[in-house]
Amino acid sequence: MTFDPTLLSSLVLAATGFAAAFFAALWLSLIIWTYRDIRRRARDPLARILAVLVVAVLFLPGMLAYFIRRPPKTLEEACQQTLEEEALL
Repeated sequence: MTFDPTLLSSLVLAATGFAAAFFAALWLSLIIWTYRDIRRRARDPLARILAVLVVAVLFLPGMLAYFIRRPPKTLEEACQQTLEEEALL
């Protein structure tokens, strides 16, 4: 059995291409998910833009920062809680 360096080179190239495509798809999906999530949690347009920019620029550390700083409840949950509190009064 002979060793063919061109085969190894093409396998490494294909693996690199698949890895790059995976990380590009992950990056894009995290940006889209962040945009959709912050839209449900904040009304402030500046907060929306900054959340998406942090994730777009910093990728995984930006996602961690977003998870730490995002509002704990959606706007709908906050409204429901307010209505429940008013009904109890």
